Amino acid sequence: KFEWSAMRLNVRIQVGSVLQDATIEISCGTGEQHVRWLGLVASSRYQQECFPNAFLIPMRVAHRSEGVDRVLKPREVLHETLEDGDEVVVQLREGAQITDDAFYDGDFEWSEVAYGPGSNLRECRFDWTGKGSDFPDKVRGHYTVAREWKEIFSPKEIQEFEATFEVPVEPLEVLTQAGEVAYDWVAIKRFPPGVCEYVFVKEGTEMLGLTPKPVEARDGTQCHRLEFKWDCCIAPEPNADDDSRPSTASSLDADKVDPRFEQDWETMTLKWMEPHMKTRVKDVLIEFYAILTDLFDSYAFMGLDLTSAHHTIGMDDLKHLMVQCDLLNSESGVHIAWDQICTWFEEASGMSFGKPHLPQRLTRAHYLELLLRMAHFTMCHRPKPGQQVVALDEGFFSLHY
Repeated sequence: KFEWSAMRLNVRIQVGSVLQDATIEISCGTGEQHVRWLGLVASSRYQQECFPNAFLIPMRVAHRSEGVDRVLKPREVLHETLEDGDEVVVQLREGAQITDDAFYDGDFEWSEVAYGPGSNLRECRFDWTGKGSDFPDKVRGHYTVAREWKEIFSPKEIQEFEATFEVPVEPLEVLTQAGEVAYDWVAIKRFPPGVCEYVFVKEGTEMLGLTPKPVEARDGTQCHRLEFKWDCCIAPEPNADDDSRPSTASSLDADKVDPRFEQDWETMTLKWMEPHMKTRVKDVLIEFYAILTDLFDSYAFMGLDLTSAHHTIGMDDLKHLMVQCDLLNSESGVHIAWDQICTWFEEASGMSFGKPHLPQRLTRAHYLELLLRMAHFTMCHRPKPGQQVVALDEGFFSLHY
């Protein structure tokens, strides 16, 4: 697990075969970037600090330890392969031409993987996990590009990505924990983030491995299914900066937030909520937290000590609240079935209680999550006739304003 709050690397620049004297310290934040990012930043810093100088293309990046260089793969994540304070050597191309030595040493191949035509795609790996020595020849599959990534590519490119594909399965040399050489049988192909359904093939006959667990394909046959997210954690989605922006519905200062809020927020599961929406919903929930918890306390008050963070309300209290808000009345135009509320409660609590549900107790976090589910259902999923579908943060704001 990554533990540093800020990662700094000491970078030496090598131009061609000449190692420069100066060391450039590069701050990498939490180190979620690819190694190829470090190469570009090092080249940019070298251009600025050794002015006048042209921008030189990175040809490889290596970790130097005890005088020995270990070449790093372009798409390795920094904090997974380096430590704070490590020495790194970035080799830059000398001049515009690619020398014969670059081809021979593999530097050109490193640069192509890092910055070439396919560098905007992620490496999708398909591992054979069957028993025995009956290894497949290839992988055959169908890929579906994730919806939020389709707009990044042209329709022609999407058509090519989503066509049926075949790639060979090849042995990949690995070291066991005992230091012995072994082989993984792997097929690799580059795609945007998405989902792949695939099978292994040997001499025309389809095969399935042990993992991932086989599922039913779209044509009714059995296959493996894997989801490939973007492999660089800085931006798991192409429009992350826009989608994860703070909500404009919130106006409360951070120093006025109830200290119990963070505890409740961390307790809520919110597995049903899109990741990019959580930041925006959190801002709106902070806005209404005092009002909603006062309402919760009014139901919980039965002579209990309300200074405790562990008091609860009953499901019957929640049902009374829904009746008062006209959410259980089908004539109001918005109707949430009580069985649906019970299902949401089981998902929020992580347990299946069985019926009856009315005697069950809700914590404050359960209560808040159920309110969010109601807002999502009534404002985003199934609004009143003539009412526009809105984002969850705006829907929650409108429902409770």
